[in-house]
Amino acid sequence: MKVLITGCEGQLGLHLRYKFKNIKWIEPLITNKKTLDISDTDQVDSYFEKYLPDIVINAAAFTLVDAAEESPSKAFKVNHIGAANLAKASAKYNGVIIQISTDYIFDGNSNRAYIENDSPNPLNIYGLSKLNGEKAVIQFNPKHIILRTSWLFSGVGKNFYLTISNMLNTKKSISVVNDQIGAPTAVSDFVDLISKILEKLHKEKVLQWGVYHYAGFPFISWFGFAKHIQKVIYPKGMECEILENSAQLYNSPAKRPLNSSLNSSKACSYFGVEPSDWISGLNKL
Repeated sequence: MKVLITGCEGQLGLHLRYKFKNIKWIEPLITNKKTLDISDTDQVDSYFEKYLPDIVINAAAFTLVDAAEESPSKAFKVNHIGAANLAKASAKYNGVIIQISTDYIFDGNSNRAYIENDSPNPLNIYGLSKLNGEKAVIQFNPKHIILRTSWLFSGVGKNFYLTISNMLNTKKSISVVNDQIGAPTAVSDFVDLISKILEKLHKEKVLQWGVYHYAGFPFISWFGFAKHIQKVIYPKGMECEILENSAQLYNSPAKRPLNSSLNSSKACSYFGVEPSDWISGLNKL
């Protein structure tokens, strides 16, 4: 199976490259924004005509949430138009698209973890651009899997774990919000899920297409997650103090959902996995 991976230089793309390089029945096709601009329709069409990928995993995204408020066109260009181009091209050659999406399509007002058929209501441009990308994928390619996840972390790329780790080493105190709840998700677990999806597709040739949630458990605040990071990195304690703060005190351009919890039951049941054990994942970094 030829598997096209977009966004290969991000933390998810890097892990996918490593995971698939030793799987004999997968031929990974690795691209970044320089080798394949997914927002360019002609480039995407030419790439698919030349390489004929069976599956595309769209890990490319504009993920700068605050910057998206200031430059909406940049976010929509990648997250919406790019996804649409990949969906159309993959459908043209009878291929499958796995679209990576986000908890930010929800407004965070739910009093429970979100399930797949809850109504989206994004609070910011990033969330809206990703939601539009989902809609485009659904519209243009019936053979789609949309994977919504949250708070991805690993030892590479840009993520909360690495940011906090650096701040713990350089500051005497830091302030982290305690009123945004969600589920950290180890990238390694998320990649294992994608691998399971490909295995199932390889064996069965068809899947139950649609939207799936996959994230970590237990749910926790950003503050709680930061405290866990500190405990893992410095089990004997250290000088840096982590202070609790409210999201309302930050004058960020983009609003963020207070509840980013995702219910992973559907994906876990169908693909035979467990929710991301982020505590275990944290200990392995």
